[in-house]
Amino acid sequence: MFLKLAAAVLVMLPLLAQQASLHVFAKGGKYGFMDDDGTVRVPARFDEALNFAENMAPAARVEGTEVYQDGKAGRGCRIKALRWGYIGPTGEEVIKFRYSAARQFSEGRAAVQSGTKWGFIDNRGRWVASPRFQEVSDFHNGMALAQSANNGPYGYIDKEGNLAVKPRFWKAGDYLDDVAVVQPPPTGNVLNVLLVDRKDRVIARKGWLQLLREGVVAYGDSYRGPFGLMNAAGEIITPTAFDSVNPFDGSIAAAKKAGRWIFIDLGGSTVAMIDSVGAMGAVGEMSEGLASVKIGQGFGFVDRAGKVAIPPLNPSPVPSRSR
Repeated sequence: MFLKLAAAVLVMLPLLAQQASLHVFAKGGKYGFMDDDGTVRVPARFDEALNFAENMAPAARVEGTEVYQDGKAGRGCRIKALRWGYIGPTGEEVIKFRYSAARQFSEGRAAVQSGTKWGFIDNRGRWVASPRFQEVSDFHNGMALAQSANNGPYGYIDKEGNLAVKPRFWKAGDYLDDVAVVQPPPTGNVLNVLLVDRKDRVIARKGWLQLLREGVVAYGDSYRGPFGLMNAAGEIITPTAFDSVNPFDGSIAAAKKAGRWIFIDLGGSTVAMIDSVGAMGAVGEMSEGLASVKIGQGFGFVDRAGKVAIPPLNPSPVPSRSR
């Protein structure tokens, strides 16, 4: 049994690697997919497309025209109608092209728009949350942000489409490490920023909070700083000593302290100096052992030791095509 399973895994590995490495490219106003070597795997035949996630990619075709929904262009204005669906790694249709808009899959769910309302489908195209929301986020930690009415409060739904946290927030972010940062409507000129758990229990209340991944949260009296670190249980890790703190990756994060950029660990201790970046420079998030840096007018990368790994070049790197 073990040998059969191992053989099956070996057969599947090249296919999985191929699926994971497909990227959108454009040609002649159409979109297709190529691999890391530049080999075209899906010819450019779609009118819109996003990158693959969970072995499927959102793609769209123009199918006739429709009335412009925004209302700013005047009554009766018609535009090309994009119909979105999902394709597999060889370009085959796996979920029908019938949505007004579509996003990438996350945790087995994808946000799709039917008419002007958003809902969620599973990886077989079945509705798990009917299209009844004005705005939604992708699923994170089994929860998705949902707004039922235009300019209405935000709440959260679970992966079955059930209301998990009652809509009562003026602003809200994704769940991470089983907590989320939310803002009830302001009282006068005072903003209360809350850290809440999955049962909507308040863990911390500050002037400013930001999730930094890996169980760490930045806090401060305002968005201007200075900032300190606390854990997801609301326990203080460091005082408010940082001018800026980036999200963690691999247990380290870039932070600015007393005008100097450094790398810190989960306890807030300095693990490396980033001497190549001056007070007027900037450091981005760490990813796969590198962090982007702005030195003068150029953009490059430093490693976890704070040393320049890729010298700064102009212009800045173009982000990947995704939503």
